[in-house]
Amino acid sequence: MLRPRLTVLLMMHQNALYKSINFSNPIYIGDPLNAVRIFNDFYVDELIFVDVDATVNSLEPDYRLIEDVAFVSRMPLCYGGGIKQISQIEKIIALGFEKISISSGAINNPKLIREAADIFGSQSIVGCIDIRKDKKSENYFVYTHNGSRIVNMRPIEVVDLFIESGVGEILVNNISRDGTYKG
Repeated sequence: MLRPRLTVLLMMHQNALYKSINFSNPIYIGDPLNAVRIFNDFYVDELIFVDVDATVNSLEPDYRLIEDVAFVSRMPLCYGGGIKQISQIEKIIALGFEKISISSGAINNPKLIREAADIFGSQSIVGCIDIRKDKKSENYFVYTHNGSRIVNMRPIEVVDLFIESGVGEILVNNISRDGTYKG
């Protein structure tokens, strides 16, 4: 019997890994390079690294850490956080990551996805959607910048935008369930 694919998403804050609940109150859980080594030993199929500081604080991706992670890893890698330009994508892929996850950069500039997909291939571009369920209305809303900014689009509209723009995969983060072990 085949085992299911195992993809692990690691959130980085101040160059360390952390766990959060509902995208808040980060708790330190370890060093990114040590985590990669552990996941190598567990034969994880793919690692997704998301640097929340890069987006929230409008920082450049930490290219040195990205290079170090790629050097240690024995599995495909995806990076997300602060991606706004093709040159950033080009550099991260050149450092050894196979995929790039884009959220706010894609929502604010859908042409970025189209251009990236044309240059690097759709298989390398992941559209990321952070959603949260409103307790009163029971509707889901889209957020960016680590859940701090609401987007004036329904989740299905963002999915359609991503598909039309050429993403190869869509990653959905449910803020309401983040860190709760409820999927």
